[in-house]
Amino acid sequence: MLSSDKVPLLKIFFVLSSSQRMGCVPSKSTLLKRTDEKENLKQEPADVFSAKSTARRRSRSERGATTTTTTTTTTTTTSICSSTNDFLLAYPNKVTRKVSLIKESKDVKTINEKYRKVKRLGEGSFGKVMHYRYRGNGDEKETDCAIKIYNKKRLQRIRSSNNERTALDDAFNEAQILVQLDHENVTKLIEFLWDEESPKLYFVLEYCALGPILDEERETFEKVDWKTCLRYARDVFSGVAYIHEVLCIAHLDIKPQNMFVHASGTVKLGDFGTAVILSKDTRTVLKTPGTPAFTAPECCEGKPYDGFKADSWSVGMSFHAMRTGGYHYKTGNSYDTYQRILREEEEDEAKNPLSFSNTEGGPGYDAQFATVLSSLLVRDPKRRRGMAEAKEEIDRF
Repeated sequence: MLSSDKVPLLKIFFVLSSSQRMGCVPSKSTLLKRTDEKENLKQEPADVFSAKSTARRRSRSERGATTTTTTTTTTTTTSICSSTNDFLLAYPNKVTRKVSLIKESKDVKTINEKYRKVKRLGEGSFGKVMHYRYRGNGDEKETDCAIKIYNKKRLQRIRSSNNERTALDDAFNEAQILVQLDHENVTKLIEFLWDEESPKLYFVLEYCALGPILDEERETFEKVDWKTCLRYARDVFSGVAYIHEVLCIAHLDIKPQNMFVHASGTVKLGDFGTAVILSKDTRTVLKTPGTPAFTAPECCEGKPYDGFKADSWSVGMSFHAMRTGGYHYKTGNSYDTYQRILREEEEDEAKNPLSFSNTEGGPGYDAQFATVLSSLLVRDPKRRRGMAEAKEEIDRF
């Protein structure tokens, strides 16, 4: 049963990626074979579920102060079930196994019995996102949510480069990660709706009233002031530190478009379609991160890399974009973007184009905060600051 305190008003902005989320990190030889035309399609994730509000979002300065959450240091066991059935049985409070849009029998719940449709939010090749309201029981207040509806057959057609996994497998992987998330600065899965006989797959998630920090489509945008950046950082750092330290999960697609602003002003990390659960000992990943412009240098050469440190870089690039009003590495295609990242040599801080010391001060400028952000963009991952350490640092400000 849902309650208004468990499901904050939220506007969902979904990104469902395709081949980038399923294959291994591209080697240089593979990248060289790609044509500009094909890469133009892959510069951003192929299918964007863009839940655009009909009303204009408030200006960033009106989004209000966020609430800082203290991340526990206790590490829990995060796992992926060996079979679909095991997963469906493991989370009875999060999974509804019989669901249909058309009422067929007394034991089959329909979407429209439990949720009231409000409007369509977005659509992509694999499905759509709808704004629904949970009807509640008795005196319960209706609660907003977003339902991501996938077409199973379409997901099954998309296979990984080694032909071992399909996009449907990745959808289940995302669901199994989402059911284990429980933190104020991470979007929550309310319910996963699955029926063997249904052609659809349903994710019921929090609804984000103010949408993502930045829109996917814009090449340039208004800079975010330092004071607002710090407010966002407290929440983002907290959410990322939580998935790293508590659940041992690497997100692998952190960017401003996957940072969603709650009506209260709290920022929540979302879109775990690329996320992976790592070993506590190695934290090694061999998988293409979600979006080239936010990809760490070590992820561009087809070699194993530290997933947590890759996330740190993506967080740093996200705030660099907010402060500069553009994407430093983004080009017309993925290959050129990766090559630009690899070519740029690290220089001393005074000359480093990624140094936050080089962005103009302005209202709210904090040298300590700028130093922390710059430490996330050190090219050597061994010297790059981890998110738990970065969170502890800004919590002292």
